[in-house]
Amino acid sequence: MSESAYRAKLELSPRDSGYLDRAKRAYLDDRYSEALNWLKKISCETLEVIELKALTLYRMSRYKQALNVLVSLRESWNYFDQMPVEADCLRALGRLNEAIEIYKMLAKKGVSKEVLSEARIVAAKALSELGKLKEAIELMEPTKRYLTNPKYYHLRQWYVLADLYEQAGDFAQARALFKRVAEFDSTLADAKYRARGLG
Repeated sequence: MSESAYRAKLELSPRDSGYLDRAKRAYLDDRYSEALNWLKKISCETLEVIELKALTLYRMSRYKQALNVLVSLRESWNYFDQMPVEADCLRALGRLNEAIEIYKMLAKKGVSKEVLSEARIVAAKALSELGKLKEAIELMEPTKRYLTNPKYYHLRQWYVLADLYEQAGDFAQARALFKRVAEFDSTLADAKYRARGLG
């Protein structure tokens, strides 16, 4: 039996399930050190436990450690949902081209639209940081069509594209997109204020 098949059969004991519940609550309350402490008490590494550990380390800006856990998660479980986080760890560590490659890989794998959108956002930011602002905008522009009932990931894509337009000096398009984001969710980042700041 392969390691991944073996791990798939593992179940948490009642005690470990309690630790995991406490870790989840701490994570959702932004108490990441506490979440990590609870996770360390768990003796059985299920997919859910490893995933939460990776995300907790990421939220703590411990990017190298988070990346190691995320790579292990993907390789052991053939699990791709957190690859955008893996890409963002690479970006934070200055490995920008590798972050972009993850988007290209996921685009060929048929992952969910939400996962692909998050990877696209990371890739666009990496391109911008490489000084390839035009390419970053070209990557994001297909996402800007107006939707009457956008999901949260659509708003995030619009926000990132608006930010890229502003960096490029295209203030009219940036203002229009920031306004659109604020129209659907005035609490998302500072879209409303950025739109006002652009006139």
